[in-house]
Amino acid sequence: MGRLNESPGLELFKALGEAFMGLKRCARRHLQNAGYDLTFEQVTVLKILTDDDGLHPKEIADRTDREKTTVSRMIDGLERKNLVVRIPDRSDRRKRSVYLTHQGRQRVAEVEKLASTLLDQAYCDIAPERQWTLMEWLRQVTANLNRDLDTPQEGCCGPK
Repeated sequence: MGRLNESPGLELFKALGEAFMGLKRCARRHLQNAGYDLTFEQVTVLKILTDDDGLHPKEIADRTDREKTTVSRMIDGLERKNLVVRIPDRSDRRKRSVYLTHQGRQRVAEVEKLASTLLDQAYCDIAPERQWTLMEWLRQVTANLNRDLDTPQEGCCGPK
């Protein structure tokens, strides 16, 4: 562990990457143990549709930061499982909107219970006030990086 006045530098990227990969591995195990034939990425798509049903595949790709062809394959798999359905857009028949089926909504509700267990595991031995501090820091890191995407500059605080 570094001194208080030192910056963690590239350790941030390593720590975030390791945390995300740990989340995906645990989620995959929880999904498999519960008998769900779903990937972490498919669950992410289902959750996005829960919050905003009727999106086009391009919009889902943008929200998940994935290629449209990758998202289309995910949607194909979710359709085969009867969790989503594609319906031609009313304003442009060439576009198809993706909607959750009744079974898809039920599956999301079931998987959300697994997510709660996963969160309990992730936050184990971390005091509630520190959990909130962690969330605040992660939101600030995200805001800083998103600000850089909106207005590219040399660092979040301007040139050094």
